[in-house]
Amino acid sequence: MNVLLTGAGAPGAAGIIKCLRKGNKEIRIISVDTNDKAYGQVFSDEFYVVPKAEDVSFIEIIKNICHKERIQAIIPIVTRELGIFAKNKELFNNNNIHVCVQDKNTLEVINNKYLLMNALKEKGIQTPQFYLCSDISQFKIAIEKLGYPEKTVCFKPAISNGSRGFRIISSDIDEAVLLFNEKPNTTYLSYESALRILSNCIMPQLIVMEYLPGNEWSVDCLAEHGKTLYAIPRLRNKMNGGISIDATVVEDNVVINLSKQICKLFDIHGNIGIQFKQDENGIPQILEINPRLQGTTIISAVAGINLPYFGILLCFGKEIPNIIPRWGLRMCRYWEEVYFDTDGQSFTHKIL
Repeated sequence: MNVLLTGAGAPGAAGIIKCLRKGNKEIRIISVDTNDKAYGQVFSDEFYVVPKAEDVSFIEIIKNICHKERIQAIIPIVTRELGIFAKNKELFNNNNIHVCVQDKNTLEVINNKYLLMNALKEKGIQTPQFYLCSDISQFKIAIEKLGYPEKTVCFKPAISNGSRGFRIISSDIDEAVLLFNEKPNTTYLSYESALRILSNCIMPQLIVMEYLPGNEWSVDCLAEHGKTLYAIPRLRNKMNGGISIDATVVEDNVVINLSKQICKLFDIHGNIGIQFKQDENGIPQILEINPRLQGTTIISAVAGINLPYFGILLCFGKEIPNIIPRWGLRMCRYWEEVYFDTDGQSFTHKIL
């Protein structure tokens, strides 16, 4: 089987490649990225540089790579590419190439944080209190309605990924403490700074929400036309730039059942990720859906549930194994390197 993986430079690319190889050693992995130094090429059988998804030639170039490499399945893991692939799903299907992406109409809702929250609220699934803001005056009103300054609030663009644009506004923050005690990637921002920034830019649509202070879970899900086959929650013990660097696989039935409801509601088919966080009363509430394989899905594979490979099996109508996860498994991440020689050829090197 020949599989095309996009986003070879994404943080989770190496883990997904490991999962696919663990599932079937005969899988041939061709990866692509916009960066010619994307680290994932080291772990791939072939690598191609491609333009950004917004480029008019993107799909044609991907199609040519698929033809050359006899690709049978495409796994996009770059959020901004998902809509493009969804719109062209039939084009690939007609060439016997499975694209592991949700249908266009489903994707338009679950990939937009405001439309997602609205859809869930209409179906009676509890969500944090939220408002959509298109300008600075709406932003100010939303912040006030959410109880600031007595309560902490947060905001993020309605369409974004990887924690881009996410900030927490709290009246309790001490900017001197943030400056000298926190690294520059802190998510806290003063209300005055938020107003200054948003007043001097073209403001995207923002979803302004109550801040949820409790534990956070990211759930790796695999569903077949709305029926959840697996929902594996992991407690996010520590994060860096929105990426889990310390996580534990936990059997939380409340979170699992919420994930099943959401997969059924949107008739999910394939791999997605769902993020939850506890409110001040300890009740898990949804934050967002990642309509793709998540960057830390490898922890589910080590716990026995190889979701990237199972997703490929689902594409081809193969039977999905029924396995009980190793609940309680914990993962901690560390840095590792790849190298490029003077000719630009990539390789790995082990000193020890």
